[in-house]
Amino acid sequence: MTYLTEFLGAHAAERPDDVALYCSKSQLTWAELFNQVEILGAWIASQTPEDGSVAIDIPTSIEFAVTFLATANAGRRAIIYDNTWSPTIRSDVEKSVQVDLCVSQTSFPDIRTLPCASLSIKTPDADTPLMVGFTSGSTGKVKGFERTHGSWVSSILAAQSEFSMRHDDRVCAPGSVSFSLFLYALAHCIYVGASLRLCQQFQPKNILADMRSDRSTVLLAVPTQAKLLIDMASRSGVPLSDSLRLIITSGAKWRGGITNDQQCAIQNAEILEFYGASELSFVSIARPGDNPPANSVGKAFDGVEIDIRGADGTSLEQGRTGAIWVRSPMLFSRYVIGESPECMWDKGFFTVGDHGYLDTDGFLYLAGREMRMIITSGANLYAEAVEAAIGVHESVENVSVIGIDEALRGQRVIAFLKLKQNGCKPNAREFAAICRSQLGRHAIPSKFYLVDDWPLAASGKTNHQALLAMANAPEALPQL
Repeated sequence: MTYLTEFLGAHAAERPDDVALYCSKSQLTWAELFNQVEILGAWIASQTPEDGSVAIDIPTSIEFAVTFLATANAGRRAIIYDNTWSPTIRSDVEKSVQVDLCVSQTSFPDIRTLPCASLSIKTPDADTPLMVGFTSGSTGKVKGFERTHGSWVSSILAAQSEFSMRHDDRVCAPGSVSFSLFLYALAHCIYVGASLRLCQQFQPKNILADMRSDRSTVLLAVPTQAKLLIDMASRSGVPLSDSLRLIITSGAKWRGGITNDQQCAIQNAEILEFYGASELSFVSIARPGDNPPANSVGKAFDGVEIDIRGADGTSLEQGRTGAIWVRSPMLFSRYVIGESPECMWDKGFFTVGDHGYLDTDGFLYLAGREMRMIITSGANLYAEAVEAAIGVHESVENVSVIGIDEALRGQRVIAFLKLKQNGCKPNAREFAAICRSQLGRHAIPSKFYLVDDWPLAASGKTNHQALLAMANAPEALPQL
């Protein structure tokens, strides 16, 4: 059990006519997928050196999935391009990352015309580089992280013990494969033999229709996406899917719980929340059986060590907030482009700059990211803490808190809100009182801007950079 496509042939032999992949109106059975991966993989191997790299410049689609799996099957390294990149970012990546072959929408070969697979291909092992993904593109600077087959297989096995994905599961992953959560969904489903629906765009109405048509059993999404789908299903009075058994979320903290109407929309589906990062893979999971405290992200996955460290690098006692350092067999290998000062290795441990603490029972709590720290009136303030305080208000659907540089306080705190359509009309004084009581006067935003068209990144998470751009023209936004 060392490489990603190890069981693809077995799935095809056991269930040749079952659908393996859906995307929009296209689909492939397991037999069709295996055949295309074998043929395209042999072609890729013939076009590249044994340790070569293949840039995949294809948006979320069946063609992307086949190319990624064929590249992995050939033992080549997949470079996952993002079609939302600016020309500058694309140029930086192309200058910095070795690419031996680029497969795009226009250069994707007609597999029907390629010769049947006959080239002898060396089977990948656990140490073979699988892919290079990219993070932080919305800031204008990207980091390219490399992961091996062994790293991803370890992640799949760890997740499988928690999620128990089955051959008869039908999984919906409503986000771009350029974001590692949804690329991981493809990898996990292919490895264990579950059917997967990929989504070219996050269009809640269409995704909801597909989930009902597919009778989806698993939804894997970031909380923003999951809540939008649940709210839409709740308003329609029809469940997300009459077969839904599991909702898996990550990428942000799930806040606010589930209302009675929302519970009807998800019926008896269990919600599992995990914390992780592209470089770290799985770190912790909130298992219902552990009775996790409301604000925690659960306990460490099996095989994961978590160490909370202070600024001087020493381990902190339970209850104290510091940088979250992680060691496990699921970690990435290295950065191939870009680095950040908060991202560091030390004796097999790695940190991405997230801060948090462990309680006496081993539950992990997130405070925020070092890169989103706001320094105001001489105090350090986690933007995520203010968002959490405001976000539990019954009127709030989405919230983002940002620091704006100014001479007097260092940074001024402002908040962007999207309000629910539930008739509740809050005012700024309510939110100010919440922030003051929970965090202190310095945490009160000076302005509360209302945004109806909430910007989402390709990952499905809030696009804080887009909101920051709006802050440069605040006269265009209504305020509380």
